[in-house]
Amino acid sequence: MRLISLISAAKVCFSGMVIVAMSSSAWADQVNYSLWPKRPEAMQKAALLIASGQIQAADELLEPMIRREDVIGKEARALAGKARIRAILDPTLCKSQTYVVKSGDSWIRISERTSCSIDFMMHLNQFRALPNLLQGQKIKVMPLNYRIVIHRAAKEISLWDGEYFIKSYPIVKIYDVDRGSATMTVKTRHATINGKNVSVYAAGFSAADKQIVIGTTGRTLVIDREPESGKARFPGFYLQREDCNELALLMRNGNKVELVDEEKK
Repeated sequence: MRLISLISAAKVCFSGMVIVAMSSSAWADQVNYSLWPKRPEAMQKAALLIASGQIQAADELLEPMIRREDVIGKEARALAGKARIRAILDPTLCKSQTYVVKSGDSWIRISERTSCSIDFMMHLNQFRALPNLLQGQKIKVMPLNYRIVIHRAAKEISLWDGEYFIKSYPIVKIYDVDRGSATMTVKTRHATINGKNVSVYAAGFSAADKQIVIGTTGRTLVIDREPESGKARFPGFYLQREDCNELALLMRNGNKVELVDEEKK
């Protein structure tokens, strides 16, 4: 009887540890790699490499595991995502280009020419507010040609550069979304401060909460932050606040969105 009790307690402990490990994004000092299923040695080594700043070496170890659909694949995506998103968001590391302002340019025109959203230009150039443009001025830009995949069954939104995985974001709530897979695009993005919409030219825009509007003709959904009240207002997918704002920063109008809706049999 004592042995049965110990086994039951161990099972409860194991379940709790897995939940904690997944919610903490699988950092090396937070994941117990002795848990079942046994994690590959390469994953443990990759976590240690990331912690020591050896991103490229860790990336090579994680790549073969990223497309797995089990817990190992999910943890591999979490680990790889933390490293890969840093290479995009850090203005000193990302592959930005230099745009020289021409006569007659506006922020909207530059955005259209470079496929870089105005808010991402603000991020790259560390502008708190948009300055007046001057002919000959040099501005950092970077084409935002990413796509996102919304995997309903896995409750996960992932960001891709072509076939190269960048990062995944857990979906915390799905509200009033009809079943079925679909190919969509980013229609627009909204920014709000204290519940009110603000433009990119408004003071405090960079700190505003962002919302992504996606859809096709006749079907519109949102990717938004989890509502504080717990009650969603629009059909769509809801993320943690910081995840939603980060994903919105990397989107521009016209980006491809793939909604994958595969029900488990």
